Amino acid sequence: MEEARLTPDQPSSSEAAFPPHAPTALRSGEHGEMGRRNSMEDAIARVEDVDVSGRGDDGGPLAFYVICDGHGGSAAAEYVSKYLVKNITADERFRKDPSVAMRDAFSRTDAEFKSVMDADECSGSTALALCVSGSECFVANAGDCRAVLSRHGTAIDLSADQRPSTSVERARIEAAGGYVEDGYINGHLGVARAFGDFHIDGLKGGADGKPGPLIVTPEVETRTLTTQDEFIVLACDGLWDVFSSQNAIDFTRIALRGHNDPEIAARELCNEALRRDSADNVSVIVVCLSRDKPPDKATEHARIAPPRSQFSRTISNEGLSELQRALKSDNEAAKKSPGLQRVRSINPHSGGGGGGEGLSLGHLSNFSEELESLHVDGDDTMELSDDGIRRIRRHSVMDGSGGGEDDHLSPLVECPETGSPYSTIDGDASPHTLLGEHVGGGK
Repeated sequence: MEEARLTPDQPSSSEAAFPPHAPTALRSGEHGEMGRRNSMEDAIARVEDVDVSGRGDDGGPLAFYVICDGHGGSAAAEYVSKYLVKNITADERFRKDPSVAMRDAFSRTDAEFKSVMDADECSGSTALALCVSGSECFVANAGDCRAVLSRHGTAIDLSADQRPSTSVERARIEAAGGYVEDGYINGHLGVARAFGDFHIDGLKGGADGKPGPLIVTPEVETRTLTTQDEFIVLACDGLWDVFSSQNAIDFTRIALRGHNDPEIAARELCNEALRRDSADNVSVIVVCLSRDKPPDKATEHARIAPPRSQFSRTISNEGLSELQRALKSDNEAAKKSPGLQRVRSINPHSGGGGGGEGLSLGHLSNFSEELESLHVDGDDTMELSDDGIRRIRRHSVMDGSGGGEDDHLSPLVECPETGSPYSTIDGDASPHTLLGEHVGGGK
């Protein structure tokens, strides 16, 4: 099931309801992980407090954030991250029309890279550049990196993924004399727009000057920021392969409400992507649009939460898979360790403790078998009872003598008192949002 989300050409209703608002402060953090790849081919650039006469004179901030997702080596990504912003701000048109300057800077940077690269260079890179200028943000995207805005907790895509398999890109590629085979341009390249890749003859056009199947021209989108806007997540496809836009916003929002540190939030997103088996490099930038934490929706006057009794708890398809895996692991551990006991509550402050009534192995096995028989399609969710949630906690005696204890929370659980999703993985607390609350059918 395709996730419903706001796209760049669909302004949200809150834009009309709230006046333009320049960020009170820009705070950003970045992180990158090599993951399963043999080398790191991504590159990141953050250029804040930019001073360009005639742009940003209204007192608002002026800053750039760039994500480069390289392939075939890191040279193209590194070059773009170093020179793209310089080429944007050097264009006189940037002061009046940033969109035009950003679009032309992509082409100029690509041509410059071609002129300085080694003869045997075979690298390329997709790239996304975000410019925050006062109450406006401009996003130029060539490839499948993505920028997503959190507007009061709702994910708004600031860019559209450009893949060879999409109808628009396929039509453009075929009109340029190319073809798409299994998602690859001419059977060679899995991206529709990119810097570099000059080693493939004819891919970027011929001597006649006509564009080839692969272009570097970005799509540029403009968005007006409002008081409802909280932060922006920029990432390469290594993150988006395992995160939906809304899931990334939910995850980041909970993280920022906990520590309010965009650098840590970016690292947590990368680590979670690897935990979800992302097979690519993962690079993330988190840009906070104020010094404050994202507000608690439950206590805001603009949105009054319904009574607790009206909430239902849901679990996504991925969450169900994780739950089944955790229960299976618990069953195996219980059979091997006579000292393993189960407790009734996932609340770490509960009086239930290890000495209370635990869930018997037989009951847990039945519960696990019932879960194994369930199937959730796409992004649909299934309801999970309070009792079911409370069965995911385990309590073990580590040294066998009762002298040392360790509480383990399996992933994707929700605190019954606060309603906040949380878990501990490998000893490092991190937020999870696959298990959430909603009213009715919408999340």
